Amino acid sequence: MFNIPEKYKVDKEFAIKTFIPKEIKPANKKKLKQSLKKIVLEYQITGEDIPSIINDEYNCQVIAFFSIELEDIKKASFVANMLQEMMKPLTVIRLFDKTHEVYSFAIKRLNKQDKQEIVLEETLLTPKISKMIFDKTKVILNEQLDYETVINKADKLSYYKELFIKCYISININTVSFAKEIFDSKIWYNSDRAMEVYKSFKRINYLKSELNRSTSNTEKTKLISEQKQIIDNIKSIITEG
Repeated sequence: MFNIPEKYKVDKEFAIKTFIPKEIKPANKKKLKQSLKKIVLEYQITGEDIPSIINDEYNCQVIAFFSIELEDIKKASFVANMLQEMMKPLTVIRLFDKTHEVYSFAIKRLNKQDKQEIVLEETLLTPKISKMIFDKTKVILNEQLDYETVINKADKLSYYKELFIKCYISININTVSFAKEIFDSKIWYNSDRAMEVYKSFKRINYLKSELNRSTSNTEKTKLISEQKQIIDNIKSIITEG
């Protein structure tokens, strides 16, 4: 899906016990151990072809791509949350079982109180994608997450954010009618603008869920009005670039 250059290929398998933190609760330790079948580090983007970022807020020197086989894809959310919190580098995790796969992302920053620890700013887990039959979402993801398709390689954090945001838009392609136009816009040259679009998408999806639950016409009108304002703002952003 990511079509990473061969120079970044690692293809290293890890023992399951390496990814079972000693400090977690016994119940979670047991669940994690039972869920994991195989862990492989497929690729690791290092070096300075894509510059690193090291400052008070971020330490992004590596982007890791893991492939993790599960006993059951239903455990994907639990496993992804546990591992993303444990893995300090920016990490993409493909989790799969015999029939389905999902992808996990997490934008991470340094903990302000303890620079040795990380905080998950934003997390993303895709819906299940079939490995057995044609899947439209996977086609879009294959196109948009390809290494050569990613535009912003100014630094590793910008590169990762573009993967994250394009993935979110891909799995929410019906949020706005012009979603595919966003992929061809110039916002990807500016991580802040791209993040603004992502947060706008999240807000629209939240408003849609609130609209479905609302029984008040006044409330519905208010929700629809805010939704329209956000959509107009997104159109403005992608036009300006």
